[in-house]
Parts: sequence; C-alpha cells; structure tokens
Amino acid sequence: MVQEVTIVNERTAELTLTAACVMCGGDVQLRVSPDGARTYCPTCHVIAKPKVFFSPHGFHLAEERPALA
Repeated sequence: MVQEVTIVNERTAELTLTAACVMCGGDVQLRVSPDGARTYCPTCHVIAKPKVFFSPHGFHLAEERPALA
C-alpha cells in the first residue's frame, strides 16, 4: 500500500511501499527516476534495483537480487 508520493522534481518521485521488503517484510522506500528505480529498506538496510513495469492497473516491481548496505 502506498501512503504518499513525493515529487522530488519533474522527473523523479519517491514513495513508501508498506510491508514490501523481500528480505524482512518491512516498509520499503522507492525512488523512480529516468535512471531507473531504487528501493531501500530502513529496517534491514537492503538496497535493490527493481525493474518497474507500467500497466493499465498501475505499476509493478520485479525485484532483482538485493545488496546489503
């Protein structure tokens, strides 16, 4: 569940995804920009670079193998 979207600039947005961490189930901070998407879990400190897919029903993340911070 997305609580709030923050527009950083005209090409970058940040949001928090509730209970979305693939490692610990914690909340994940997501940043989407022209350079791609990045996620960070402040609970277990996992950083990932998911692929983002857009559809008529919203967007979907396909997690790649995360790296520990």
